[in-house]
Formats: sequence, structure tokens, C-alpha cells
Amino acid sequence: MENLPWWTLSPSPITLTFYVILSLYGGFKIARIYAHNYKRLKWLTALSDGVFMLGFVVITLDTVWILCSGFRFGWFYPDSIPQLLACLFRNAGIIALCYIFTKDYLQHRATEKTFIYFAVNVVFMVVWFALSPSPAYTDWTFALRFNYPITTAALSFFTSHVIGKALVALTYLTYFR
Repeated sequence: MENLPWWTLSPSPITLTFYVILSLYGGFKIARIYAHNYKRLKWLTALSDGVFMLGFVVITLDTVWILCSGFRFGWFYPDSIPQLLACLFRNAGIIALCYIFTKDYLQHRATEKTFIYFAVNVVFMVVWFALSPSPAYTDWTFALRFNYPITTAALSFFTSHVIGKALVALTYLTYFR
């Protein structure tokens, strides 16, 4: 790895912290809503269900990111296509596991808002990638690694970590309304 700061690792510590907070919130909400379903280790089981529900949302949207990246920039960087395909297969397996473990929650707690937020997030990513002239505008660590201006990295960070994560959080939180 290049001489980049520790906080530019992928997934970033900012993202991991955000997802831990969302998972804890989801776990506590699940424990309150479905307390009668658990016989032992109620809080631990609810927390793991919250993690799997969040995983379903995040990995599904990560798959959209991979598809957008592949369609937009894969033709310019053909050596990255096998990596994108490997990520798609990995995500398919994770999505299947998350769905199997939390199928009842996902089916009974999904509302119209959930699907609307999913659709808004997909449209946001398609437009974002369509307007991006290079991968530096969609991946802030790419911008830092390849010495793009700091404004490009900041714009990419804002787009993915503020707007993108807000949409992920809104989608996830609709399961608990």
C-alpha cells in the first residue's frame, strides 16, 4: 500500500463506526419489537439480526455501486473487470446469507418507504457515476492514491460518506418505523 494515512483504508474507520452505531440501534429496536421470539441471549441474538439486516441493505447497495463502477469505468480499466466480478459473486453470497437469517424481518418490516429509499439510492448512484469523469470522483481513496486535487477527494468523500451513507441509514431505519 502507498504512503496513505490509516484512515484511508477501505472500509474506512468512519464507515465502520457508522455501521456499528446503526447495527446497535437496529439490534435494540429488534429486541424491543421481537422480544417474544427469543428464548436465550435475547440482546445478542437481536444484535446479530440487526447486523444481518444492515448487511442486507449495505451489501445490496454495494452491489449497485459495483455494477455502476463496472459499466462506467470497466471499459477504461479492463483489468479491473475480474475483480468486479469476484466482488459481485462475494456480494451475492453475503446477500443470500443476510436474507436467509433475517427473512422474516425483511418481509414483515419493509414498507413502501423502504423501497422508495432503495430506488432513490440506486438513482443517486447511477446519476453520480454517469456524471463522474473518472473513478476519483466516486472513490475518495482512489483520488488520494493517484494524487488528484484534494478538492476532488473532498467532493468524493462528501458524496459517498455524507449523501450516500445518509441514504443507507434512511433505508435501514425504515425497517423500524
